[in-house]
Parts: sequence; C-alpha cells; structure tokens
Amino acid sequence: MLNASQAALDRTSQKSVDAFNAQVSKLNATIQSTSAASAEYNRSVEAQKLENVSFNRDCGGKRYYEDDLITARTELGLTD
Repeated sequence: MLNASQAALDRTSQKSVDAFNAQVSKLNATIQSTSAASAEYNRSVEAQKLENVSFNRDCGGKRYYEDDLITARTELGLTD
C-alpha cells in the first residue's frame, strides 16, 4: 500500500508529500510498537521455558498424593 502511494505521489505538492510522510510515520510507529510487544512476548516465552525446565527437574516424574490434587483443584475452583 505504501509503495503504491509512493509511486503515485505528486512530489510537487507539499500537501501530498506531507500526507505521505504522515503515512510513513504512522507505519513506523506501528512497526516500533509491534516490535516492542513481540520482544516482551518473547521474554515471557523464555521465562516460561525456564519455569518448565525447573518444574521438570524438581517435580517431573514425582508422584503426588490424591488428596493434594483435590485440595489444589478446590483452591483453584476447578471441578470435574
């Protein structure tokens, strides 16, 4: 879309140039915002991966008592 706008841009019209520059600025702001959100998401993914490794190392393969499961489900408001 921006490429088509640039190709059709009347470079002799300051109003047209200003409108195109506004589109470019808006696109750049969107890209920056999306990049920041993506980076934050990726940090949370990495943190979750570390939690998974920790859980698997400390708890994986261990058995639990059924009454502990019932208590946990009740505290979380989970039902069958």
